[in-house]
Amino acid sequence: MSLNIEHFCDPNDSRIYLSKPFQLNGRTIACNGHIFLSMPEHGNYEQFPNEYLSKFLPVIENFRQGKFVPVPDNLIFPEVKDCPYCHGVGKSSQKDCRECEGAGEVCWNSGFHDYEAECQGCNADGIIITVGGDQTCSGCMGTGVVYGLDSHVDVLGLWINPKYLKLIIEEPGLEVSPDKEQHKLAFRVGENFGLIMGLLHEATP
Repeated sequence: MSLNIEHFCDPNDSRIYLSKPFQLNGRTIACNGHIFLSMPEHGNYEQFPNEYLSKFLPVIENFRQGKFVPVPDNLIFPEVKDCPYCHGVGKSSQKDCRECEGAGEVCWNSGFHDYEAECQGCNADGIIITVGGDQTCSGCMGTGVVYGLDSHVDVLGLWINPKYLKLIIEEPGLEVSPDKEQHKLAFRVGENFGLIMGLLHEATP
């Protein structure tokens, strides 16, 4: 099993249903709001919380069993640069800044007035990132590289974020099915299937 289910969620997301994989109806699923993956059940993940089922069941039930075709072999990926969070290592961890308690700014009172200023300890990010360790860097999903903000890959007329496409592109037997009306790219690899949300601007036909 070459696909890593934990790369398809965001452990730093405050929404529990997007922060880690779950078991659901004999499948292991993960989603970060932009990409979704369903695999045969494996691992020791928790059962999906009932209160969030309405967010995921439509995604699974409406998985379009339409026309799937092999992924084009002439896709053009944009240039990459070292991830600014892990500096190309692919491993990093983050925690709330102790100085501002994750707020990104510090506040104080002089006895006469209240003051606010950007936290210098975390450069107003609210988090402190440590390079290395055993956690996959969430900024680059462990690849060590990132793409520019406006980067995209044209996949059969849909503009797809290259960092998500990179998670599946090397899977043998990968097939895709674009839905231009819904701006979604369905994909399947053996018993695995999923969706990638397309970018708002489509390629010119």
